[in-house]
Amino acid sequence: MLIPFAVFRHADRTPKQKLKFNFPIAEPWAKPFVILLNGEKEEIILREAKQLKFIAEAIAEAKALGASGDDLVKLEALNVQLQKKIDLPGTKAQLKPGYSKRVPGTERKLVKLQLVFKWGGEVSIDFSIINVLSISVI
Repeated sequence: MLIPFAVFRHADRTPKQKLKFNFPIAEPWAKPFVILLNGEKEEIILREAKQLKFIAEAIAEAKALGASGDDLVKLEALNVQLQKKIDLPGTKAQLKPGYSKRVPGTERKLVKLQLVFKWGGEVSIDFSIINVLSISVI
């Protein structure tokens, strides 16, 4: 008796890509991104398109508040990628706050904020049959 047996190659993933942006907390134009933290003390992750649109709004506000030079160029690059990738699976943004060291009797202050925008890493649909064999069973 012959039994057909197929060997499939597993699916590949597209490479994960990311943009990192460090916000100068002292600059007034960085305030819209600090507001996105919504008082959280730990990293927050935005995955849904609705949540990612808050970043696009913060970029527009930052431009209106006077972001310029290299910061403006980086914000525009972030906005371009955000608009292209916002609806793709695996797209997310992480907001990572950094606080001053603990000093007894004082509250920790936000000293830095990093935004990491990631996309890609999706399973590709391209997988193929490597070989079809017939196995003889006795």
